[in-house]
Amino acid sequence: SMGLVAKHARSVCVLVILCMLIESSPKKLKEGSSKCKACTFLIMNLNESSVPVAVKMLEQGTTPLGAAKIEEMLQEKVPEGCNFASTFYQPKIYAACEQILNDYEDDVVGSIFKWAKNIAKNIPFNIVDHLCHGVVGVCPQGTKPAELPPPKTSLMSEHAPSIQKGPALYIVAAEFMKLVVDNDFDVVTYVYPEHDDVYKRLHPTFEEVATLLKDGPIKMGVLWTQRNEVPAPYGRFLNEAHSIILWRGRDKLKPSMMRKLHGGKITKYDLVDFIYQSCGESNHEWMAQLARKIDVEKLKEDPHEEL
Repeated sequence: SMGLVAKHARSVCVLVILCMLIESSPKKLKEGSSKCKACTFLIMNLNESSVPVAVKMLEQGTTPLGAAKIEEMLQEKVPEGCNFASTFYQPKIYAACEQILNDYEDDVVGSIFKWAKNIAKNIPFNIVDHLCHGVVGVCPQGTKPAELPPPKTSLMSEHAPSIQKGPALYIVAAEFMKLVVDNDFDVVTYVYPEHDDVYKRLHPTFEEVATLLKDGPIKMGVLWTQRNEVPAPYGRFLNEAHSIILWRGRDKLKPSMMRKLHGGKITKYDLVDFIYQSCGESNHEWMAQLARKIDVEKLKEDPHEEL
């Protein structure tokens, strides 16, 4: 029996060693995987945006202060590297790109800075091998940059209304940049996927608040995501749920979202308070003046009944 025990122990030991070897063996990296494509797309996206800026700054000569400014610029721009059309409209690649930045943001910044330094000195540097193979470990060595998909030239969009009828603007994808992004206004949008019970409860409240704010500096609008494809990178703030989003002044890439909609059962006060808390400081005084003119307590009344 002792022999059997020893034999069993040896078998277990061999099995454990085999498992350890399998676990420690390098995974076969695939050039065509979503993760590898995401890494090479990220590099190409940055090559269209922040890398030329960094190279130009480096060519003008660098002091320690100048190098710090370049690094600061890259730290600001690199996190936006997935928000280009090449990655944004491909969900798997976009998710993989975001994961790379979540896990390796500092390493990506350092690698891109190193690449820019070499470009400025005309020194060959394989950024794909360095970053995607050596740092992130998602591409085999010798990977060539993946071919970028053709640019998305058109977005699904409803026709823009010839006349805006309601107090809240009716926003379509074709006019999203004009009405939401390319202006200095704070813009509050109610984004909805369908005309369901949540919409039936929330939309009237939104319209009533839009009426309250119609003469002020804050604009309000509604957008139906089932029929309108919002351009990158702004579409990443939208999902398949009902959302109220405030896009602030010139800082439209850092919007505020109303987190709790309670199935659409919010009061006018809830919405006005969210707008006041989230809007730019320059609009606080106007909102405060509005509060002095209206019956704030009346805004707290719950208008909803079970549908």
